Amino acid sequence: MSEKFANAKNGHEVDVLFSDFLETMLYNVNRQIPKEKFRSIDNTPKSLIHLTEEDLKPKSPAVMREELNELIKEARSKIKPVMMPKKLKDDLIHTKDESDDWNIINIDSRGMRLLDTEQISLEVLRKI
Repeated sequence: MSEKFANAKNGHEVDVLFSDFLETMLYNVNRQIPKEKFRSIDNTPKSLIHLTEEDLKPKSPAVMREELNELIKEARSKIKPVMMPKKLKDDLIHTKDESDDWNIINIDSRGMRLLDTEQISLEVLRKI
């Protein structure tokens, strides 16, 4: 590996090699994390014109709980380990006790860049 770094012509190539190295390391770590099996729940929103009578019937609490558990399993299986500087982590992640507005997700430009880099949509973040 150090041979590849030594043969790099400029800083950009070093960054690419280092990025590839970290991606491989994260992929191997992610592969070793046990994943729960989950079944896919169709929760895509439908417009009123496409709703059927079955869609309008309320679901029982047991069915709702089962679907929620499946969605949580799905979200957990999609979580990836992420390396980030401690300062950035402290700026982006707050506990309920540290923030007065704990039920609002405040995403600044750095947070949006992080979500774009990790290819996580706000909808997936909401499910987690």
